Parts: sequence; C-alpha cells; structure tokens
Amino acid sequence: MKDHYTRSWRWLALPALLLSIGLTVVYTFLPGDAIPVSAIFGRHEHLFIPATYTFAVVAIIAASLLVYAGYQLLPAQRHIPIYDKIAQPIVFSSLLTMVWLYTFTQEYLFVAWLVQVGQLILSLVIFTRIRNEMNTTLYRQYKWIQLPFTTAAAWLTFSTIVYAGVWLKSIGYEGVPFGENVVAVLAVLAVALLANAVRNRYHDFIFPLTIAWCCIGIYAEQRNAEKLVALVALSTGIYLVARVMIAAVRQSVVEVSRVYAPVGSSGVGRVPNHRSQSA
Repeated sequence: MKDHYTRSWRWLALPALLLSIGLTVVYTFLPGDAIPVSAIFGRHEHLFIPATYTFAVVAIIAASLLVYAGYQLLPAQRHIPIYDKIAQPIVFSSLLTMVWLYTFTQEYLFVAWLVQVGQLILSLVIFTRIRNEMNTTLYRQYKWIQLPFTTAAAWLTFSTIVYAGVWLKSIGYEGVPFGENVVAVLAVLAVALLANAVRNRYHDFIFPLTIAWCCIGIYAEQRNAEKLVALVALSTGIYLVARVMIAAVRQSVVEVSRVYAPVGSSGVGRVPNHRSQSA
C-alpha cells in the first residue's frame, strides 16, 4: 500500500508539470488581462536583470522536465526509487509555479518573491536527493536526470535575486547606502561564490555553467549602461567557465592515471635484487 501511495506521486508529476509549463507559456505569450512579465521588468528595472535571451534557459528546463516526467513513468523505470523520492517536491514546485505566475502578473511582488523562495527550497531538496543517490553505483546510468533539476536549481538561485530586486525597486529602494551598482556587483559575486561552492562540494558542472550564462546575460544587458556591473559579471562568467574546464581536465588526468597506474606498479620489468638472492 505504501509503495502504491508513493508511486502515485509519479503519476501526478506529469500533469502538474504539463499544467505549470502550459500556464507559463500562456502568461508569457497570451497574458490576457494579466500584466506581461516583460512589462513588469520594464516598470521596475534594475542592474541585476540579464538580457532577454538569457531567459531561454527556462525553455530548456521546461523541455527537459517534460522528457523526464514521461521517462520516469515507463515500465522499465517502475522500480527505480529515485523517481519516487523526488516526485512529491516536483508536484509542489509545479503548484508554486502556478501561484507565482498569478501573484507576479498581478503585481503582488513581495508575495511572488516569497513563492519563488519556496520554489528555490524545493529545487534544492530535489537537487540534494538526486546527488545523494548518484553517489551509489546503481544510479550512475541515470546521471542524465541531473540536467533539468540542477539547471532549475541554479536558475532559481539566480532568479530569486532578480525578483527580489524587482520587488525592492517597486517600493523605491535605490541601493542605499552603497548605491545600486555596488549592490548589483555584490549580488553577482555572491551568486558566483555559491556556484563555485556547489561545484566544489558536488563536483557538478551544470550549476556553475548555468550561473555563468546568467552572468554573461547581465554583461550583455549592462555593457552600455553600467560598465562596472558589466565588467564584474563578464569576469565572473568567464571565471566559472574556466573553473569548470580546469576541473574537467584534472578529472580526465586522474582517470587516465588510474587506468595506467597498475602497469607501472606491477612487477614486470623490475630489476631483481641480486644481493637478496645470493643471501
């Protein structure tokens, strides 16, 4: 009975994702009486908002989530428990997405930001559960499922700061006492440090690369308006990409060393100790 109850959350995950993603598309392209998200950004513009094309990562997340939602229902995946462990937070996160769409487009900006914080917490729960399972040999073949959820966790980490800035601008905050440009720089550095910490802790490359994409988006948006913010964002994005590449090269060197280590340490070609033989 317990297994049946747990597995039922898997079946709820697919319609929940379909509904939340469908509503996101509707609110983006056919908002009706609601205020378009882009219009709200225009009203409360701040220096941490990236270029419009940066938001294309949301489409990648949505598409990969739909693939995952269908794949985890296949008969061959029925007895893989990782899908059951993350199904419930997926459903709750989808419900929060729908709440966020309504509150944000109705300009209940503080409530929308709180909802986004809830989404971020759920995404981090999913991320850590997947990472813990991936440490076992059984799940190494399922590493691909990290893509949608790690990307979502990184994006929500970034967007939570973006929407916090939108709310703060709506109540008249101008970066006191440091100035808006310094606050934006501090925000870029903070999110980059977090991305680097995730890479160090979990040896993950998706999270920092997603944050790097967002930082480069800030550079593209601010390069002609606020050069300090743009320079820091570009430098941060390049650093995160370089950090991932260096780690990948080091990992490759370690794996090659492990492959050839037994050859070097074997007794083949070892010079005999004539003294010990004669003794």
